[in-house]
Amino acid sequence: MASAASGELAKEIKAQLKQARELINQKDHNGALKLCETIVKKDKTCYTAWIMIAACAQELKQFNQAQYALNKAIELDENQPLAYQVEFIFHKKLIYSIFFNRVQYN
Repeated sequence: MASAASGELAKEIKAQLKQARELINQKDHNGALKLCETIVKKDKTCYTAWIMIAACAQELKQFNQAQYALNKAIELDENQPLAYQVEFIFHKKLIYSIFFNRVQYN
């Protein structure tokens, strides 16, 4: 019984991740962020959802949340290069924002 429930949860999460990707492609970062936050409430070990949270939060200039999500992804799988690639892009954009747009990083 428990495996059937976990199988259904996995299917649900997979569908939600697909929907979040579609929202990101449509530039609806706020919608994708909320959806991914829902996913990690159900499964705190969903690496892909944490990466998407980081990407969306970064686009929305929510830099603290983006860094937190990246750290969670790295904690989950420190050997996965995607989190480090996203972190590099995050820091590159953050530096640009600070120096050229005068956005403060708290």
